[in-house]
Amino acid sequence: MNSPLISVIIPVYNVEKYLEKCVISVLRQTFTDFEILLIDDASPDTSPLLCDNLAKEDGRIKVFHLEKNGGVSNARNVGIEKANGEYILFLDSDDYIEDYLFEKLAATIKVNPADVSVFGLIEEYYDKNGEFYKKNVICPEEKSLTDLEQIRREAISLEATTLYGYPWNKLYKASLIRESGVRFEKMGFNEDIIFNIKLFYSVKSLNLLGIAPYHYAKRFGSTTGKFIPTYHRDIMYKIKELYLQFESFGILDHNAMKLLAGEYVRYTFSALERNLDPRSKLNRKARAEFFKKHIDTNLYKNLKPYFPTESLIGIMAATLKSADMRSAFLIARIIYLIKKFLPKLFSSIN
Repeated sequence: MNSPLISVIIPVYNVEKYLEKCVISVLRQTFTDFEILLIDDASPDTSPLLCDNLAKEDGRIKVFHLEKNGGVSNARNVGIEKANGEYILFLDSDDYIEDYLFEKLAATIKVNPADVSVFGLIEEYYDKNGEFYKKNVICPEEKSLTDLEQIRREAISLEATTLYGYPWNKLYKASLIRESGVRFEKMGFNEDIIFNIKLFYSVKSLNLLGIAPYHYAKRFGSTTGKFIPTYHRDIMYKIKELYLQFESFGILDHNAMKLLAGEYVRYTFSALERNLDPRSKLNRKARAEFFKKHIDTNLYKNLKPYFPTESLIGIMAATLKSADMRSAFLIARIIYLIKKFLPKLFSSIN
């Protein structure tokens, strides 16, 4: 039996409500040369049984039951080792895709068998009752790139639209991943973009597809709502790695610095807001020490001249620029209260 063109890797953990819809969206693809790898990450619900039942219905589905929970990074890494396809596509088990995606990807890589092909997505927002209430479409401009400088500059544009970091809006050449040695790191979050940053050092050809076939579910209580103890460390790791990559690529120009500075301000306030959460167990003194350490870094000093000045984020940036800790935490507390009591409003301004 020949290897399939595409291996679809789906980590599975506590997704009994969503898994079947996700898998069916793959089985309904008009292009059929693929395999599905369901990586059961020792899920405690009925997901493991559902995986087995789905596999009985279609021979293209393979199930791997892990003995203990290792997190999404480990599950994806297992999938990479087990995949037989020429290309790899990651899919989150509570999301789904349109049935034309694989056909479009196959046609595109036939013309330009790029290391990575990127497509757009639809952010779908759900409230605490699981009811859908809004969507946001993010779609790249269609193009194929083989010039290394153009590919590297495209990283800035992709990051500006949030399309750089996700692993599931990309089709990767399997040989690229294996030969580069890049794997998903075990982190509280942000493992996605760290994977892409490190992999893009090796990317020599790139497709951008002007379609948005991926439905990305942003559910109440997901990354935005849950408490992540390593949030600040992980987010600063991301910004540092982007800074170093843009510098290495020779594209750390004014636009890149403005982009990174804007992210730095937003994520700093997200960290400050999370420090106000009782689960952080930080008292006033500890929060003050956190703030002082945060602005006593080379990253802060390098990005400070490029802090945004417009609208709300400009006000936030001004408090950081002047090291006005009291005003910064006042804004962070307002954000915390909006996020806690008015989550729909928070999603509209976030």
